[in-house]
Amino acid sequence: MLKRIIAVITGVVVGFIVVFIGDATTHKLNGGHAPDGMDREALSGYVSNIPVYVLVIMVLFWMLAAFLGGFIAAKINKASWKQVSLITGGILFAATLLNLAMIPHPAWMWIAAVVLIIPAAFLGGKIALPKVLSPPAVNP
Repeated sequence: MLKRIIAVITGVVVGFIVVFIGDATTHKLNGGHAPDGMDREALSGYVSNIPVYVLVIMVLFWMLAAFLGGFIAAKINKASWKQVSLITGGILFAATLLNLAMIPHPAWMWIAAVVLIIPAAFLGGKIALPKVLSPPAVNP
């Protein structure tokens, strides 16, 4: 049980680090953070002026965060790889939804998050598994 908890926490931390790198990258591409003290309407206007390619890059970082988080969690706990990668993905998904709810984002970003984050974590977990080679076929 402790190994599962450590796997999930480590996967989530790795995911958060990737998202922070993504935030820094997209803020740099967009010329900085939104001004402090903006109300929801002003923030919505600010986000609507961010170039689409910058938002796409952020979504790619979300997917990378989920993928790497699931990968690391599964590497730490191979026996429960599905469970730890999906829980890691679920936590990163919840954090992404919280971000989307707090800061107005385009609808397509919501859809991308809902459709892609948990599968990305699962795929990361699946790829983390050691490859098992089947024995060569014996010809009679």
